[in-house]
Amino acid sequence: MAAQRSSRAISYLQLAAAAFLLAVIAFGAINLLWEQEYAEPRVSVLGSGDRLSALITSGHARVLLATGNDPAAAANALGRVRHPTLPRLDVLIAAGEGIELAVPASLAGNPDTRLDLAISPIEGEYAAQLGGARTVSSPRVLDLPDGMTVTLENATVSSATGGAAWRVTVQRGNSRVILLSNGDDAGLFPPAGTPNVLVVAGANPLDGWGEYPAPLLAFGDAALAPDDLRDSVDTDADGPDWAVRVFPGEAVSFRFTSGAVEADPSAAVRLVPDLTPSGGTGSP
Repeated sequence: MAAQRSSRAISYLQLAAAAFLLAVIAFGAINLLWEQEYAEPRVSVLGSGDRLSALITSGHARVLLATGNDPAAAANALGRVRHPTLPRLDVLIAAGEGIELAVPASLAGNPDTRLDLAISPIEGEYAAQLGGARTVSSPRVLDLPDGMTVTLENATVSSATGGAAWRVTVQRGNSRVILLSNGDDAGLFPPAGTPNVLVVAGANPLDGWGEYPAPLLAFGDAALAPDDLRDSVDTDADGPDWAVRVFPGEAVSFRFTSGAVEADPSAAVRLVPDLTPSGGTGSP
């Protein structure tokens, strides 16, 4: 009887060891897939309340542009694109002023973040929480792996808010995504040509598109009413070909490919008739 119990105990131990080994292998495989996904050059736009933030990744580099008034929504959106085993951020960039700094303030001081920067000087109620953020000179270029660059620019006066304005240009080869504080801030910066994607973090996205007529325009849900968007695209010359509306707590990714920027097809809405022979969606 003692021998049978001992044999049965050994079998249970062997079964437990095998199950543990399989779990480790499966976890390692999942983590490897997550790392490979993170390594792809992309810009993930995050609904952060009344503003849009963005997680920029390429190779091993992870840069978070943070702005907005709703830290919970920003955290939910970030959780959709940042996997639990990969919490590290190389750079946190605070953008905006006043209540727009609530989101970066909620992320400041995180031990998983290596460097805190600010596009414009930090003042007001969140200055203490963001006191460790270093204000960058304009323009400031961050070099990421795989040929990705992130250029940070600021202007002293935003035409929409009377405060700080900013522009962030993410480029790889000839492909670019421009992120802009408010649409009517576009004229405060030097000409930048036409990007593949224009992301307006705050108000008046169509004004920004007038300066940077990108094939795809991304904006926050509260920034533009659906009727106003439809009215802007009576013809192809009046507005963007594609639109992405980002809701608080949601995330939409734009992936850099060879000579193009691909949008999540489930999030992009075509605004003008597709005249290509194949009827395919293509890439901006």
